[in-house]
This record gives sequence, structure tokens and C-alpha cells, in this order.
Amino acid sequence: MPEKRNRLEDVASSIEAIALEYPRARLARALSGFANQLSILGQGLAYGSRRRRRLAGLWVLRALRALAYHRYLAVFVALLGIALVLPVLWRGWGTMDDTLHRLLLLSSTLPQALGEQFVFLDPGANAQLMDLGVVPWWAFEGVQVAFLRPLASLTHWLDYQLWPNSSFLMYVHCVLWYGGLCGVVTLAYRRFMGRGVMAGLAAFLFAADATHLRTLTILAGRNSLMAPLFGVLALLCHDQWRRRGRGVYALLASLNLVLALLSAEGGLGIAAYLFSYAVCLDRGTWQRRLGSLVPYAAIVVAWRLVYRALGYRAWGSGFYIDPLQEPLRFALNVLQCGPVLLLGQWIVLEPGVYAILSSWGVLAFWLITVSILAFVAKMLIPLLRQDRVARFWGLGMVLAVVPICAVGLPHGRLLILVGLGAMGLMAQFIVGLFKRSGWLPDRRAWQRSARALGVFLVGLHAVLSPFLLLFANTAFDGFFDPMVDMGPLPGVEQQDDVVIVNMPSPGYAIFIPAFREIHGQVVPAHLRILAPGYAAVEVTRVDARTLVVRPDYGYLAPAGVRALADQGAFPVVHSAYGYRYSDGFFGSGLNSLPLGERVELTGMSAEVTALTSDGRPTEARIQFAVPLDDPSLRWLQWDWKKGAYVPFTPPVVGETVRVAGPF
Repeated sequence: MPEKRNRLEDVASSIEAIALEYPRARLARALSGFANQLSILGQGLAYGSRRRRRLAGLWVLRALRALAYHRYLAVFVALLGIALVLPVLWRGWGTMDDTLHRLLLLSSTLPQALGEQFVFLDPGANAQLMDLGVVPWWAFEGVQVAFLRPLASLTHWLDYQLWPNSSFLMYVHCVLWYGGLCGVVTLAYRRFMGRGVMAGLAAFLFAADATHLRTLTILAGRNSLMAPLFGVLALLCHDQWRRRGRGVYALLASLNLVLALLSAEGGLGIAAYLFSYAVCLDRGTWQRRLGSLVPYAAIVVAWRLVYRALGYRAWGSGFYIDPLQEPLRFALNVLQCGPVLLLGQWIVLEPGVYAILSSWGVLAFWLITVSILAFVAKMLIPLLRQDRVARFWGLGMVLAVVPICAVGLPHGRLLILVGLGAMGLMAQFIVGLFKRSGWLPDRRAWQRSARALGVFLVGLHAVLSPFLLLFANTAFDGFFDPMVDMGPLPGVEQQDDVVIVNMPSPGYAIFIPAFREIHGQVVPAHLRILAPGYAAVEVTRVDARTLVVRPDYGYLAPAGVRALADQGAFPVVHSAYGYRYSDGFFGSGLNSLPLGERVELTGMSAEVTALTSDGRPTEARIQFAVPLDDPSLRWLQWDWKKGAYVPFTPPVVGETVRVAGPF
């Protein structure tokens, strides 16, 4: 050990000698400081491993503290964010949304790309999609899932004009947006919390947040990066306007809000922080505070009116909710999903795990979630009482949850703007604990609990989360992909039909033609899905061309806690529970086909012959134009044990077969 110390001290002496030759040079002063650090380290190495660890830890802490105060912290955090997500650059064209968009963008004009890229279902085209089979026959024909995101669509169209065959460069484009978002968020933390460790920690936690992973692994998710970036810029400009009183900043704030809304509907979440700013940070009378929000309210109303006038909305789907047209359903979803989303931001890292729980599991998870959030809130109350910036982050975080509850299923990709406030509040709490700030209560029980929570949050968000962000970019791959991969299907011609008896997640049928075309496989004339496959399906042959199909739990079966009447308590966790949500993509169950309704498709008809107690189809008589054994029909079924499609042989006349479900 003395040898190492002597070598380091020799190096330090040499550097110090160089520095002394140029005493006025900035570099010389830096070298002198570095030499001093080396000398200290050399001395520390002479004292056992415990001394070395302490010295190394102090050195790291000093470096991090210096970085937190650095004038270019925003640049460093942007580069850190980019570095943490670099593995996504090599993902290729794997995700289903990207496959669908690729098929459109390879042949679309600019107007088509701007207007159609995020249109999935539309009443004017649903009948044609149902005839092709990419929308199942039991779908609500009036369902609409059509989003207007022209700014995000423009960036994708440019990608396909500049490098149409390079997914690598398209992901580079997404990663740069993420770096820009991390940099802008860092500026916001510094603006509201000042230079120092607190803002630096908040910026690091945001850049390393694993809930951003799913957004970054999908090219089509770029809009979820763009909208928050412009939203935070709007917040910064609003702050400048309110502090300096210069109207140009109000104009810039309004412009950035418009850009956020044109990027994605999620841009509306920044309104939560604008309102929170008026309540917690703004000065003056309440009339003036709330009056400052009027321009933004006018922009949101105008955006909504134009949005609807152009024919865009999400309505009739079980997966999306229009808050204005379905206020009660939306309020119930806020109550159900809001706490889960907050827990996903603070404790779980991916609230999407909620989807793969049984109905009893969902209920238990929700109750546990509320209990945990109540504990976290109790730990935060002393800070919130004494610090108005903490109240600003907290109120903005909670309000930002509300608009994303328009999506029926909690998901980490929705949490970026929620994380803006959560990481700011979390950083204030953690730093306050370890610096023994004045807001800390004297109660020992509270202090022990708060420290335990602080250590847990540091370990989760500062250690585990960046690790997941860096190394888990393929974690979600393969969950849904097998159900759109029917294989090469040798012998199938373009004029043939493929009949799937039980597709586990019917919502993913919309991706099958694009998947097959991108992979150079024959796209059949029609796809015919007889029933959802997240439960067992009973199939009876009536005559040469007719089947009676009866899926357990019926069609458009409710998911989550609403499925209590269908499910037992076990298994608590299974992917099949998540597949129900995608079936609801085509209808909420509130607008199901009535008894006796007949759906006519090319070469096939389906008639509803029985209903569940809540009015959903539970049995259908399905008749084909040709005998079931005709070679133009290729029959498949989903095998839950193999996790793949296998051939299916229709039963003989009068025979009933039961296609196994997941349990």
C-alpha cells in the first residue's frame, strides 16, 4: 500500500511542478487542484480499505455536487439521458405499431401521413376492415379511435423521406428528442428549485426514470416525448411572463402549448402545472392568477373544437374514454387507474403489471396501492405544508394524472409529465431528509419511517431504475408478437381465407396484414376470427358450412375488476387477463350486437344467437359460403401451451369440440 501512495504522490508532485510554472493559467489552477486530490487519495490508500472507501465516496460526492452546481448541468443531463437509452438504437422494426406505420409511410403523401398515421378505427372504414377481418365481426361498427398528431406525424414522414430503410437513424431521432426533453426538464428544476443538489438530483431521477422505457422502445411513441418537451417549454415561458411581465413570453408560452397539443393529446397534461403554478407560485390577487390561465384555456378549447370538426376522437372503445361524452365512465376510471398510475411513478416503475392480474388480483392491488400512497402522502405532508415549490410539484403531479386516465389501462408510457412533478417532489424529500431541513418533524417514529422511505426511493430510482433503462430495452418484446405471427402458411394463396378459431388478443389482428407484408409473407384475402381466445371456446358443427361458436365469458368480456363475475381467484397472474383489454379496443360492451343481429362478410356471415346477462353476445351461428373442408379455408387455433398457432380441424357434423383456454 505505501508503494501505491508513493507513486500517486510522485505523480501529484509532477503535476504541481507543472502548475507552478504557469501560475496564472486557468488550466494550471485546475491541474493544481487535481494534484491536491491525487495527493489526498495517495495518503488515504495508506490506511486500510475502510479509509479508502470513505475517501472514494467523498470524492464521488464532491464531483456530483460540483456537477449539480455546474452552469451546463442541462447539457450533462441531456447527454446522460441519451447514454442511458442508446441500446434502443438497435431494436429494428420489431414493434407492431411501427410495422403498421411503416406500411403506411412507405407509400403515403404528406397530407396522408399527417391525417391518417394515428387513425386506427373510423366508422367510415370499419365495415371494410371487418370484411378484411383485421377488425373482428363482433366489433361495434361505430367505434372510432382516431388521433390528430400532425407535428409528430411530420417527423415520421421526414424520417421516411430521408432514411426510409434505417430504423437505426429513426431511433436516433427519438433519442435526440429524449435528450432534449431531459435538458429542458433540468432547466425547469433549476428555475423552480435553484442551482444545487436538489435540482441536480431531480434532473438525474427524471432522466433515469424506467417508466420512460416503453415510450423509447417504440418509434411511434415519439409523440409522447415531443408533447412534454413543448409543454415544459410552455411552463418555463409562462414563469418568465409572470415574473418579468413581458408579453413576448406569454406569446411563446401559448405557442409552445399549441405545439404540445399538435404533437399528442398528452400535451394537455402541462395544463396541470400551469394551474398549479397559479395556485402555488404566482403572486397577486386570485383574479389575476386565474386570469393568467385564460389564454391557455382558450387554446385548449379551440384545439378541442378543431379536433372534433376535423372528425377526430376516441369513442365507443373500451380502451379509450372521451371525458366529455362519457363523464361518468371517465370519473370511475380516474378513481380506479389514478392511484395505480401514481404508484407506478413512485414505487412500481411499470403500472402495466396491473393488466396481467385477475379480477381479484386487481382489486387487491388497488387496495394495497391506496394504502401505500396514503403512507407516502403522510411522509410528504410536513414538506408540503412548509414549501410552496413542493406544493407546486405535488399538485401538478396529481392533476397530470387525470387526463391520462382517458386510456383505460394504466401504462408507464403515459407518465412522463406526471414524473416531472414526482421527481421534483421526490428530490426535495430525499435531500431534505439527509440535510436535516427545518421542515422535518421531531417525532422519532416519523423520522425512522421517512428515512426508510428515502433509502428505498434512492435505491429504486437512482440505482435500479437507470440499470433497467440501460439494459431492459427488450423486456416487453415477445409479449404480443407471437399472436400476429401465423408463420409462412405454405400453400396459402392470396385468394384464400385464414380462419382463426380463438385469437387470444383480437385487438392485435389489425397488425397481421402489415406484419406479413413487411416480412415478405403471403397476405390472405380475408382473415376470419371466430372468437376471442382468452378463455376456452366451444365449437359445434351444425352442417357442412355452419358452426355454432360459444366462448366462455362471451364476446367483449370486461377486463380488470369488472370481470369478477367471470373469473376465479386463481391464477392471480396470467397474460390472458391482459389480452381482454385489447378485445375491448373494438367496443366497450355498452354497444354490443343485439340478439338476432346478423353480420354479413365476404364468404361468411355471423348471427348472434344468445346473450350474456349483461347483454353481450355469448353465442354465434357462423356460416361460410363454402364447405368448412374446402381447401380455400386454412384453419388455425391458438395453442396456449406452445404459445403459437397450430392447425385446427373442424369437427364433423353434430360433433362439439372444446378449444382449450389458458387455465
